[in-house]
Amino acid sequence: MQYNYIKELKHFIDVIESLIEDDEKYREDIDELDGLKKDIRHIYEFGGIDAIDMMKLASVFRNKLKERRSLLDNHKIIKRIIGIINNNCSFSVKDIKNEISNVEKEISQDRNYFARSELGQALINEFSSDGDDLVTTANEEELQELMNKYK
Repeated sequence: MQYNYIKELKHFIDVIESLIEDDEKYREDIDELDGLKKDIRHIYEFGGIDAIDMMKLASVFRNKLKERRSLLDNHKIIKRIIGIINNNCSFSVKDIKNEISNVEKEISQDRNYFARSELGQALINEFSSDGDDLVTTANEEELQELMNKYK
């Protein structure tokens, strides 16, 4: 079974980065709605609104408070997840990205396998095909070319 760990790690990083971005957006929205409380008080205090408008304003305010509570709940969840990752991991998202990049470079480089025994070399010579990573011993023709090249 072959499993693409790099693909999964990239997805994991995307999810973490998305959580961080979402949390920043939640924080901005929460700050915006926190300012709404003072605005509503000032509208009641300084606005020339009648009872009907006050009820409409109260309804809007109640809905915005519910929205704020939902944002706070999501913010709390994301903060805990990010906190767990930050506190329990000795690496950062940037570290993981760099390591994935390094591994991808290593994987994409040409690899060569050299036999560690004479029997292994004999098997490589017999079963190796063009395009694989096995290093065969030079044949007589290749040896002659090398000798002529360096004369």
